[in-house]
Amino acid sequence: MKIYTFYEKVFDKQEELIDLWKINWSKKGFDPIVLSIKDSEKSSLFEEFSKKINLIHRDIVGKNISRYGLACYYRWIAYSLQDNEEAFLVSDYDIININFKIEDCEYKYGKISFLNRFCPCLALGKSNDYKSFVEDILYISEKYLLELKKEFNSSKFIQYHDQEFLSLNSHRLNYNFYDPQKIVRLYRCNEEIKNQKVLHFSHTSIYEFKKIFQKYAQDDEEELRIKLIKSII
Repeated sequence: MKIYTFYEKVFDKQEELIDLWKINWSKKGFDPIVLSIKDSEKSSLFEEFSKKINLIHRDIVGKNISRYGLACYYRWIAYSLQDNEEAFLVSDYDIININFKIEDCEYKYGKISFLNRFCPCLALGKSNDYKSFVEDILYISEKYLLELKKEFNSSKFIQYHDQEFLSLNSHRLNYNFYDPQKIVRLYRCNEEIKNQKVLHFSHTSIYEFKKIFQKYAQDDEEELRIKLIKSII
């Protein structure tokens, strides 16, 4: 099965992390493919989406969306253009496969399966499902804009990226949301990993690791993340 990730140079030292992601998923029998904004730009939706999502973000949050936030949205456009008849996985490139097999999740016709609830770090769907998600982002955000502004202001969110979209609009979406930690778990240095399915080496995980192990407190976060992933794959 193919698994895709999306890379836009927002953070430093990501190329080695992507190489590790490719090695890891290849060893587990998947076909890892890296997409970029050049893939997103091939879509007829790209220009309209870019204009509208910035207006939406400014209305809800009170400021323009960041390059990182745009990349979070653009990836779904890139995924929607892939010419696959079968469902395929999409993943953040800090998602590491420990014991995950495709039988661990289920494709439901016409629905994206988000495998870590509202965190879009790992999902399963078909190209048209990802296209529908892109369309939903604009349609639902515009339709419920006033409600979303109130809900956002009542939350602890500081941005309106794809994860916040899913969290704030989950009751408006007919998607397949898996319970958190059923498949994807945050990497924790004090937890046994050999029986886990997928580990997420998020920035939060690395921050907590540095708090626990003070000798790493001054280490570069990205270099430390790469070091920890290498230690388990």
